[in-house]
Amino acid sequence: MTATIEISDLRRTFGAVTALDGIDLRITRGTTGLLGPNGAGKTTLLRILATATGADSGQVTVLGHDPRTSEGRLAIRRLLGFVPQEPGFHQRFSAFEFVDYIAILKEMTDRRTRHDEVRRVLTEVGLEGVMKKRIRWLSGGMRRRVALAQAILGHPELLVLDEPTAGLDPEQRLRFREIIGAIAEDNTVVLATHQTEDVAAICDRVVVIDQGRVFFEGTPDELAATATGMVWSSASHARDATVSWRTASGRYRVIGDRPSDGEAVEPTIEDAYLVMLGQRALATEGAA
Repeated sequence: MTATIEISDLRRTFGAVTALDGIDLRITRGTTGLLGPNGAGKTTLLRILATATGADSGQVTVLGHDPRTSEGRLAIRRLLGFVPQEPGFHQRFSAFEFVDYIAILKEMTDRRTRHDEVRRVLTEVGLEGVMKKRIRWLSGGMRRRVALAQAILGHPELLVLDEPTAGLDPEQRLRFREIIGAIAEDNTVVLATHQTEDVAAICDRVVVIDQGRVFFEGTPDELAATATGMVWSSASHARDATVSWRTASGRYRVIGDRPSDGEAVEPTIEDAYLVMLGQRALATEGAA
């Protein structure tokens, strides 16, 4: 499948902090989820893909265009929808006025056609009843949906989303998955999230990033399989485990070495992610 995004040896630093340390990725149509702890480099990577910041070195091609050139950045932005981690809003605008303003920036010049598109995306995210309400009076979850509405204007070929489900209730998250699933049938979605259940539900591919490097790339099932033989059900808390917690059944879910009464259970993406981070932490301590 033709790559939407190709990244080679991508590097970015901020002073003494290395945000990206030689990233290599090839992303195709569908939904790719980025997992990683805070400070792993996910937001920096998404901002580079969205042409909001540049790299120090390395090669990036987005939709066949080079974001290092002004012509390339303009071409990418015409095909892009972007939800940053902390969207900025004009507080005096209504939801309709804000999305309409973004539509104008996206070169939608015909007023009637543009307004039809603004109403479409606001309805798509479930804000048809409050589209004339000022953004400053909307809840945090509603503001996230305004941000998503402006991103899907004009059916973008590439959608870049940073923590898109933050602040959404369960019903809204299900609606989000439905919207993203429909978009990803013919286009490319790249999202960063801490919600492993969102990755399991909608992502074709998952990439685990830590300390600016890629430590896993594959399908959600392949990620979960990396924790096979490391997840157990036990009657007691395992103090030496990587993670151990009491479940609703009264038994403990243990990640790490097998406890004395441990019964093997099928690992989830969350289990594998915790195992991977635990191994990374041990490796870092050993190197120190």
